[in-house]
Amino acid sequence: MNEEVLATDRLERSAGRLEQAIADRISAVEKSAAKRVESLESEVNSLKSRLNSLQAEKNALATALEDAQVEYRVLENVTDTVRDRLDETIGRLREALSA
Repeated sequence: MNEEVLATDRLERSAGRLEQAIADRISAVEKSAAKRVESLESEVNSLKSRLNSLQAEKNALATALEDAQVEYRVLENVTDTVRDRLDETIGRLREALSA
């Protein structure tokens, strides 16, 4: 019976070491997963910040483009007016020179 007690004791110690090894492994995996989640959250926050920055830049560029388009249309009207006046003046000068 003494051997039986020793065998049971060894089995219980082995089971205890196995349980501890499993608990240690689970703890290590949980810590690793927590670090990875923290890293991913940090990356997501960084990407959100970059996205907000790019959206603000896009909005500023869109506004600048709209302003440039308005200015282009104004300048186009001015050049059309100048062209028409020059054409009229040239026409009158030709008439005056041919008379």
